[in-house]
Amino acid sequence: MVKRILSYNDIISDDIKEQIVKDYIENFLCVRELSEKYNIKSKDFLRKLLGDNLRTISEANKLKHKKCPNNYKHSEETKHKLSEIRRNFLKEHPEKTAWRTKNMSYPEKCFKKFLKENEYDKKYLIIREYSFFPYFIDFAFVNEKFAIEIDGSQHECQERKGKDIQKR
Repeated sequence: MVKRILSYNDIISDDIKEQIVKDYIENFLCVRELSEKYNIKSKDFLRKLLGDNLRTISEANKLKHKKCPNNYKHSEETKHKLSEIRRNFLKEHPEKTAWRTKNMSYPEKCFKKFLKENEYDKKYLIIREYSFFPYFIDFAFVNEKFAIEIDGSQHECQERKGKDIQKR
């Protein structure tokens, strides 16, 4: 004789299942919290029950940061270490900062178009976002050792003016 093993589906009522989904969606409980609250050992069962409502890892992490922000604060020492690591990475790998080359301001796009239309790009070696550690030059005419910076309104704030003066 074969015994049938009961699953959580057999034991838990539909009302409880609805409450679990509601707690997950409306009360922002995570799978671990649901497991503890409803005394369900199988997290796989909960994941199947939540189905399409299951959060992505990114959504779950954002929620964790909102619920427990103090758990994710760096000490000043750690911030300094991370900053130093990032600075060294940018210094050693300036070509890997894709966000710099993808996000051109409107004036930069106009200037780039001007360079192309007048075929300056054929006459000069022009590099956009040229790395001159710890700075980046908007347009560098490398063979002429000439730099062009295109400043928008963000350069009018006092803090930015100081950084721009240092860059000269």
